[in-house]
Amino acid sequence: MKGTNTKILTKNIPNYESLFRQTVVRDEIIGCGTNCPSGDERPLEAIRQAIEKRFTDNAGFFRDGADLVAIVLSDEDEGSDGLNAIAPSALIEHFKFAFGNTKRFTGFGIVVRPTDLACYAVESPTGGHYANITSLFAELSGGHTGSICDADYGPTLASIGERVRQVSNTVTLSNMPDPQNMEVHIRPSDSSLTWEVQGQTLRFNKLPQKGTRVDIIYKPIH
Repeated sequence: MKGTNTKILTKNIPNYESLFRQTVVRDEIIGCGTNCPSGDERPLEAIRQAIEKRFTDNAGFFRDGADLVAIVLSDEDEGSDGLNAIAPSALIEHFKFAFGNTKRFTGFGIVVRPTDLACYAVESPTGGHYANITSLFAELSGGHTGSICDADYGPTLASIGERVRQVSNTVTLSNMPDPQNMEVHIRPSDSSLTWEVQGQTLRFNKLPQKGTRVDIIYKPIH
């Protein structure tokens, strides 16, 4: 992070908004003319490499007990045009191999959505492409996409925030449970915290308070 001795930005760091703006600017592209870095966008591959470095350069970023949300902002697809791109399913499997069931992984995109002819007409003259791979990544991971052509990203980001909060209220079970043979023990007890089962997902009516322990006992349906 520019101007700090940390690679991880939190709300407890003074001036975190300005630090973020400074950090996302790539100095190497300013005035680079024809000698610019590659324009071959690969956000999914970047996520894969970030996971690979979880014990080295990115130590401390993938926190225990914290889920991972990835937001792709691009006017192009994975690999620019989607060719020779990492498959979204391969990235999701790579994440599962690294973290097992200890984390959930959700992808979102602010992109040129497939079939959005009006947005494509705006972006394609400067190299824009339909985000077929990125959109599939969002779909397979339970996220969604917004349009990069929107004049205001506020509604899209608010929608992403709401979806993230909904995911935080859920627990994905390892097997399909028998709802009639389930016990959910919550400590400390909270009578206002209720739950329901939808498939292999146990959903709470609200986010449990920090420090809450939840023990789930159930009989799988074979």
